Amino acid sequence: MKDHAQLGAAIDLAFEYDTKVVVEQGVEGVREIECSVLGDEDPIASVPGEIVVDHPDGFYSYAAKYIDEHGATTRIPADLTTAEASAVQLLALRTFRTLEASGLSRIDFFMDKHRSLYVNEINTLPGFTSISMYPEALGSERHSASRARESTHRLGARANRTTAKASHVRLNAFVKRARCMRHAPQGPAFARSLDEALAEWRRVCPGMPR
Repeated sequence: MKDHAQLGAAIDLAFEYDTKVVVEQGVEGVREIECSVLGDEDPIASVPGEIVVDHPDGFYSYAAKYIDEHGATTRIPADLTTAEASAVQLLALRTFRTLEASGLSRIDFFMDKHRSLYVNEINTLPGFTSISMYPEALGSERHSASRARESTHRLGARANRTTAKASHVRLNAFVKRARCMRHAPQGPAFARSLDEALAEWRRVCPGMPR
């Protein structure tokens, strides 16, 4: 909505669809700027890219993105000054760290007509095809798209190992408690089933703690 007098009716309409409503400031003359981030403790940020909209809606709407094949194009790098591009990268990294993200994320920004930046959202599972913004922006400078994929696989493997180790610790604690049930009426049968399941898990997960 562009007229403040329409706010009440707009909120009433929104409440017809949910019990909570988010009211955000409108941004005029908006530009869609995106930045790819990769890493964990020491993440890197790509050169910023831009979604250039050419659609009657006037912004990156559903129709512009998914229906009109000419409704939007990508521009990498975005048409920004060196200082503006650095500001995007720094804010992308700050957002990534603040939200405790890991692996890969795309941070999306609005830039208004005064060239002020607004964080729009973080996409923690961005598209990763040959035409997606994420690998293209990341591959335009310090990493090629293929190296970005390799880095992502390594990060994913590390995260899986960390998660698996924590799961094993929790499972072993559960097993110790469960074995205390051996003397219950159904305890022996339960314990045998548990031992069989645990043996199978250790067979397929050789690194599981004993």
